[in-house]
Amino acid sequence: MKTWDTHHLSANHRFGYWRDVLCEAFTALDSTPQDRTDYRSTVTLHELADVNAAELSSFSQLVTRGREQIRRRADEFYFANLQVAGDCEVEQDGRRIHVKPGSFYLVDTTRPYSLRFLETFRTVSFRIPHHQLTPLIADPRKATARLVSSSNALGQLATAHMAGVLQCAPTASPAVAATLADTLASLISVSVLGATQATDGAREDARRAFRASIVHHVNANSANPDLSVASVAARFRVSPRYVHDVFGEQSSSFAQTVLENRLETAARLLLADPSIRVTEAALRSGFGDLSYFGRAFHRRYGVAPREWRRDVSSRPTSPADDG
Repeated sequence: MKTWDTHHLSANHRFGYWRDVLCEAFTALDSTPQDRTDYRSTVTLHELADVNAAELSSFSQLVTRGREQIRRRADEFYFANLQVAGDCEVEQDGRRIHVKPGSFYLVDTTRPYSLRFLETFRTVSFRIPHHQLTPLIADPRKATARLVSSSNALGQLATAHMAGVLQCAPTASPAVAATLADTLASLISVSVLGATQATDGAREDARRAFRASIVHHVNANSANPDLSVASVAARFRVSPRYVHDVFGEQSSSFAQTVLENRLETAARLLLADPSIRVTEAALRSGFGDLSYFGRAFHRRYGVAPREWRRDVSSRPTSPADDG
């Protein structure tokens, strides 16, 4: 067991010492204070075979591992950090999570990450070598910055084991320490996998619902002559390319969908009201160019609008049509 403590230092020497402690106890890191503080911090480190378990209490700060730190010290570890007190914001691999006490997460030292501790905090941190955890994770880049909460069964099991490992660490024999470390890696891998699947599933459901709402909006507003890719993009606060991509997943493009909806609306108007003029039906369906409407209608139905209405209206009604 090894302990670092800033309390015995004068206030103006604590922060510099603390930055050195972070690099010695964990990996090459940088720290930036988030407010004025006395920089009181403590780290207690236990060794469990190839795994290090650290108890950490410190002040509000931003801890980063950037490309410079990675070049300086190319460690290949995961840190599984259990938040005990204080909130933390974690960012890696394009994901950002807010971690509250009772939850944990993984970060990978081979890629940049940041930990923003929003207040005085306490954390239990397990440093696990790549060779021990990577074989248990299907896709390491999808495992980082995932919130694993003790509110679900797998998270509860993993966090309970973390607490137990910390209690056993000071007196564990080498054989027991190795078993505890292996079990820890297994529990972390399955709980992170569960969190990944749950998060990705929820994100995909939300994505499908959002895209469906765009399609519904276009179908419901096709008769609006001002409807366009740009107006839909502005309405949903997405890029025009995103709108095109949404309809790329459908059976027809944005333009084809709008045209088909407008033609069907015009056909319904012509059939429902024998007195309505073709021009009015076209305008009420969203067409601003009557010549274009005539050509499009002919391509779709094989005849001009007037002929189509006359032909359809003159057809005898079958018993099936009468219900």
